[in-house]
Amino acid sequence: GTFTQAGQPYWQYGPADFGNACCLLPTAFTAPRRWKFDLNGAYQFLFSVAVSAALPAEHGVLRWPQYLQTGLLPAAGDTVLDLAGSVSSAYAFGFKGFVARYSGDQWGMVPLPDGADRRIRRFHLAPPACGTCATSGWGITNTAYFYAFSSFDRERFIPTYVGSGGWNAVAGSAVNNFWAVGDSGRIMVNRGTSEWYRLASPTGANMRAVWVNPTEVWMGGEGGLLYRFDGSTWYSFPVPAGTTVVDMWGVNESAVWAAAVRSGGSGPESFILFWNGSSWSQAAGPLATELRAIQGRLAALDDASNGTSPLRDVYAVGSDRLLHWNGLAWSEQHLDRRGQSLFAVSGSSNALWAVGGSNGAVWFGVRSDASPSPL
Repeated sequence: GTFTQAGQPYWQYGPADFGNACCLLPTAFTAPRRWKFDLNGAYQFLFSVAVSAALPAEHGVLRWPQYLQTGLLPAAGDTVLDLAGSVSSAYAFGFKGFVARYSGDQWGMVPLPDGADRRIRRFHLAPPACGTCATSGWGITNTAYFYAFSSFDRERFIPTYVGSGGWNAVAGSAVNNFWAVGDSGRIMVNRGTSEWYRLASPTGANMRAVWVNPTEVWMGGEGGLLYRFDGSTWYSFPVPAGTTVVDMWGVNESAVWAAAVRSGGSGPESFILFWNGSSWSQAAGPLATELRAIQGRLAALDDASNGTSPLRDVYAVGSDRLLHWNGLAWSEQHLDRRGQSLFAVSGSSNALWAVGGSNGAVWFGVRSDASPSPL
């Protein structure tokens, strides 16, 4: 090719090389160019390529170390199934019925009442209505007990009998808008009291995931469909054939993510799906892993020139894999040690946590601007 102007020994790729686009997309290649150098008798020279790139700022966790539990898990072989909270206050839930609270500098056990199933498998905190308002949440077991939580009630977990078991997921957008879904399509809703009410369901399939915002509810599971409720009507949307939706997370009506899994010929494979406000698309997959959870951090919206997604800090976890969306593409993040499953990922505006493992081994990842202690 030719140089851009006299006295400048370089070739500058421009829009014509990118298909008249503004930039080179991830994994794309420019057109080939033939270079010619007049070395004037030199026997050695240095050749380099300079790239000017407008990319979204990286907001991901830089390192996810594995910490070994030192006496907190009460039962040998226990597994942390879920975690919710922030860098200064978080709760972890074990398969064999323990709850641990992080208070900003250390972890401690939280006692649960006797006489009820203590095995909280999923827990969700709703955002407070104001800066001084209570933080409320609900945890579900697979049996007939749910646990109410309020930061104004001495941060206790109060069991509530709901009459039947088979519950798989819970989510809420406010203290008076919590939803739970479970086997055979069952749905229950809580409006801010201790009572849960059964609602008619559009499906008899087992539901595994739910996400709630103030104006709509999404749920998914088996049966090959995702369901959206707008307050009066349920709508259904297909997912990749043979998949089960295992988790959902979103920010608003135009940005919802879902993780789906199916059995493949050589093992489980997963898909990551994205709702843009009008349709679902396949954002990633098939991936050679079994995803179990997906959640993001409420980062600022991307500039339109930096990508097509309104989110740039979303995480999906599964069988010894942790994937990150930075606004342009999904990539695998480094874990100090592999070989243990991750079961949940939870985030706030300034921190991300990932949990899993067995025999007291727990993964915790924190952003570079957060400094919690290991569990």
